[in-house]
Amino acid sequence: MTINLTDPANHPSNGPLTDERLIRVRDALQRTLTYKNGSTRTMSLLTQ
Repeated sequence: MTINLTDPANHPSNGPLTDERLIRVRDALQRTLTYKNGSTRTMSLLTQ
C-alpha cells in the first residue's frame, strides 16, 4: 500500500474498525438517539 491519501482506497478511514472507533461511533449514535427521543441536549450530557 502506498501512502497516497488522494486515492480513496488508501485513506486511513478505509482501514479496519478498531474497538476504540466502534465505541466512539456507538456512543455518538446513542447520544443522537437520546436527543431525538425528546430529551434536551443538556439532559443527554448529564446522563453520561
